[in-house]
Amino acid sequence: MSSPKLPLEVLLLIVEELQSQGDLNAFSQLNRAFYELVNPLLYKFNAERHESSAARWAIRNGHERTLRLALEAASEHLDFDDSITEPDYWWEWDDPRTLLRTEREPPAITEAIYGGHEGIVRILLEYGVNPNGSDGHESTLATAIRKDQTAIFELLLSVPRIDINCTRDNPLFTAIECGKLEMVRRLLQVGANIHVYTCYDPPMYDGAFDRHEYGGSTVLGTAAKFGQAHIVRYFVEECQLDPNELDDFGYPPLSWAVAEEEREVVALLLRHGAYPELAARNMIDAIKFGHVHLVRYLFEECQVDPNDQDEEGRALLYWAVQESSSEIAGLLVQHGASLEFAVRSLTTEDQKQRLRELALEMGL
Repeated sequence: MSSPKLPLEVLLLIVEELQSQGDLNAFSQLNRAFYELVNPLLYKFNAERHESSAARWAIRNGHERTLRLALEAASEHLDFDDSITEPDYWWEWDDPRTLLRTEREPPAITEAIYGGHEGIVRILLEYGVNPNGSDGHESTLATAIRKDQTAIFELLLSVPRIDINCTRDNPLFTAIECGKLEMVRRLLQVGANIHVYTCYDPPMYDGAFDRHEYGGSTVLGTAAKFGQAHIVRYFVEECQLDPNELDDFGYPPLSWAVAEEEREVVALLLRHGAYPELAARNMIDAIKFGHVHLVRYLFEECQVDPNDQDEEGRALLYWAVQESSSEIAGLLVQHGASLEFAVRSLTTEDQKQRLRELALEMGL
């Protein structure tokens, strides 16, 4: 069927009356001239009436040409606010907000990273999308690391305003957690802070914890926690980090490795000068939380003194008896813990008498 011979002005009037994408698309298929006339209007219609679903489709499927057409058609809807900083709520991350984001979907750049679409990420950055965005869980750079998207990782690092030391899911800690040694090296090369702290619950912690108020673990402690022996070795051998540095909780890297029973990391830290006596705090926590296997592990791997004491001078056996853990108390006695020493470690006669009574009930 041949296309109608109508003046351009009349064609535009007809197009303006069409109310659906399907009608516009059908009209654009009549011939090449109609396509060139209607296709830009189709993208504009999509941006105005359908929240630029074409752009979202292009991002999800890696279609660079479609994305550029959608962005060009919707340029008046874009908000290029370079002053945007970390928001109070995750759904405020929206660059360009009115075009590429709803509360139901991740940010456009995050979705492109999920799909490994480097070209799409590059286009979004060209159009002013914030490289420091977040999906509510982690930053774009951290997402590229976790998804092992090396090319996108390098692309983001090349953006002048990328924040490699952001507080929301610090990229360095993400690389450590995922065991990405080369990415750890690269981040440090471009200025990542090796002395920054991140937020994890203390070893064997069993309650509510306000991470932002209390701080967290060191880079070496994090590598130890996740059993990344190759990164631990890099930190202690090449970066010369102190294997006995305490984090915000007062725990050294050895404590994290012990808590997670990472035997290779424990051996590595001890070989590089970690103080085994610092693991005694793990012993107290293990006793309090009833972790029999961990108590046994501490005796085997760290040679913890069975008559060690807490910060207030109370013996390990005191805590085992106090927590009514007969199995742990038996392990302590088996390894040389003294009931009389535990009694003498207490300050009042009432405490001493109570400890003797409880120990008698437990058959000690």
